[in-house]
Amino acid sequence: MADNHSRNGFTAIQNGQPPHDEQSVAESYESDSLKRTMGPFSAMMVIAGMIIGSGIFSTPSGILISVGSIGMSLMVWVIAALASVCGVLAYIELGSMLPRSGGEKEYLDYAGITDNPWAERGIGIVVITIVCLLHSFSVPWGIRTTDWLTMIKIIVLVMISITGIIAAAGGTHAPPTHAFTNAFEGTLADGSGYAIALFKAFFAFDGWNNANYVIGELRNPVRTLKVAALSAISLVSVLYVLANIAYFAVVPKDVILTSKTVVAAEFFTRVYGPRAGGQALPVLVAISSFGSVCAMTFTAGRVIMEAAREGYLPFGSFFGQVSRYDTPANAFIIHWVITMILMLAPPAGDSYNFIVNLQSYPEWWFYGASVVGLLILRRTQPYAARPFKSFWITNVFFVLVSVFLVIVPFIPPKVSDTPSIPYYVVPVVSLAFIALSACLWYIRVKLFHGLETSYIVQRYIIQNNLQNIEYTPEEIEAMMNDANEYELAHVREYAERLARGEA
Repeated sequence: MADNHSRNGFTAIQNGQPPHDEQSVAESYESDSLKRTMGPFSAMMVIAGMIIGSGIFSTPSGILISVGSIGMSLMVWVIAALASVCGVLAYIELGSMLPRSGGEKEYLDYAGITDNPWAERGIGIVVITIVCLLHSFSVPWGIRTTDWLTMIKIIVLVMISITGIIAAAGGTHAPPTHAFTNAFEGTLADGSGYAIALFKAFFAFDGWNNANYVIGELRNPVRTLKVAALSAISLVSVLYVLANIAYFAVVPKDVILTSKTVVAAEFFTRVYGPRAGGQALPVLVAISSFGSVCAMTFTAGRVIMEAAREGYLPFGSFFGQVSRYDTPANAFIIHWVITMILMLAPPAGDSYNFIVNLQSYPEWWFYGASVVGLLILRRTQPYAARPFKSFWITNVFFVLVSVFLVIVPFIPPKVSDTPSIPYYVVPVVSLAFIALSACLWYIRVKLFHGLETSYIVQRYIIQNNLQNIEYTPEEIEAMMNDANEYELAHVREYAERLARGEA
């Protein structure tokens, strides 16, 4: 009798009837969800803070080596900026349709400077540990830290941009390079080289999609996402292009190509003197990198928590739990361990460029798949609520960039940025990792019934009095969909109350 009662209750909920105790369900939902503490400014700072790291100070020389000319190097930065803007527009539409934390996981589900490398790694271990602890114990202080550090980074880039314009006009003691007189001289015809250059530029832009990872914590999520994402990517794009112009206006091309120092260090040394280039800049780069790690860790914990709650990770009830500090503290354990492996396992030498490429390559499989999923949703769910709708042409451009970036790395480059590591290792290892992840997904979800034992499904069963019965995989999947739809409805209803000033 109990079994029939449970199954009948599940059928009633599927047919649109409310849960048995709607008030207790809402209270339970609020108690194990992260709080909505982020407004447009903090969301914009998280995105900009994630984007602006060490990349803008270190990657321009590598991009110039790959493409051969200053003019084409600037074109690479412009293309990366345009593609990032296109990605932001698509992700705003996805985020407005599915205002839940988790980013690509949710969308694809729904659509179907020292000389001692060990000293550097030691500093990295300390930094990631401090940042994980900070975000584990306090969301407000984690956000404030990201806000402050991001403001410092923006000020530094504005200073570089203004100084470069003054230097190009002959207003400093550093002689202008006249680099733009014949800007495209030396341009290389090398498709693989352009892919490498774009990966480096996109590495510097990485983070444009991070507000989507924490959309569950945004006040008035749809409006905040639109304002924050577009403001952040526009600001950073302008600053990045101006910073590159400043570098080329002050530092000669042959120095950039042959110097083993960071291009920003050459810039600061020539404009402000050796002390600025050797002492002040490393501090600024350290602050920039720390701020980027702070923003990245904030969002990474949310993605891991959502994956754990939906049963894709073992011990989901532990890693998907919201701590007593209203943070995904347990999820940060996984992020910390993975970061330790990435920092300690690779050998010295070409490992930095290798890790950059290894991170960037698989990302574009999922970025592209997310936007393809968006286009599919346009056809399969034409009447679904879309508070924001991106442009068809920008979506197609973004997908074409994704296709280019996942195919061209298999072509041998004329100039490699990792001479000691074969060019094909990055795409091959990345695809092997994706294949391994698919196998682990099958083992976890299909063989070990990950969805059935997931935090979200178990909470759904308890809240709706559906215990004491074994459900089919199809019914379990329906429960997951119902639970997700309930959370989405809750988010949208809360956003509407916020807009009316009732929350």
